[in-house]
Amino acid sequence: MTNFAEKAVAEERYMNAAFFYRAAEIYTYGEFIDKEVLYDMFIENFYKAFKEDIIAKVNIPYKSGFLPALKLSAQGEKQ
Repeated sequence: MTNFAEKAVAEERYMNAAFFYRAAEIYTYGEFIDKEVLYDMFIENFYKAFKEDIIAKVNIPYKSGFLPALKLSAQGEKQ
């Protein structure tokens, strides 16, 4: 799966690359040392894919803590 991710990066298809890395990370078993690296590659390519968009990192209150979330604004005219 990482081969597909690397090919997508080379072709600047960052969203595809991100989710190939994410899939590779999900299907990596146990304490495999590259699991964290694969997740980091997912995050890096995810944000490259959305570099032109405004993404706000927010915390949503939940019970005694917070859930991390991303807030994306709608683009275009209001319908």
